[in-house]
Amino acid sequence: MIINAFIPRGYRVERSIEIAQDAETILLNIHSPKTYYNWMPWQIPKIEHLIMEKDDVANTKINWIRDHKKNQIMIIATNKSNNINMQINLDNDKRKLKAIFIISPIESDKSRISFALQGERTFITRFMNLLMDKFIGKEINLSLNKLKQLSEKER
Repeated sequence: MIINAFIPRGYRVERSIEIAQDAETILLNIHSPKTYYNWMPWQIPKIEHLIMEKDDVANTKINWIRDHKKNQIMIIATNKSNNINMQINLDNDKRKLKAIFIISPIESDKSRISFALQGERTFITRFMNLLMDKFIGKEINLSLNKLKQLSEKER
């Protein structure tokens, strides 16, 4: 327990990949509820109820109930430099995470996408921050590779 006093409260895990596609197509694949499940990092088994809402590009919400707990992923901001911010609320809002996508055009038909996931832990569970890169990094890599396959298929 004493070691937790020396471990930061927050964590951040980030990965990047190059995709042979323009930034706009990648951006649309991230935003679209139709393609979201083809690449998303969180496979959601045993969903009891799912609602997807999309009223514009900067406001997409995916709500689901699992094990009688409400969960939500919400795209909360997109700016002209192709940055996407998501708020992820899990277990009836007990766990809140932020996801950030940064899409940087390299050439007209090639882009680099970085995906970061960050959150905070309570004092008692801070030791888990030391393992977050190992656990979450695999999921982020898998998701970026799926997004790459999806985006490059549209060429």
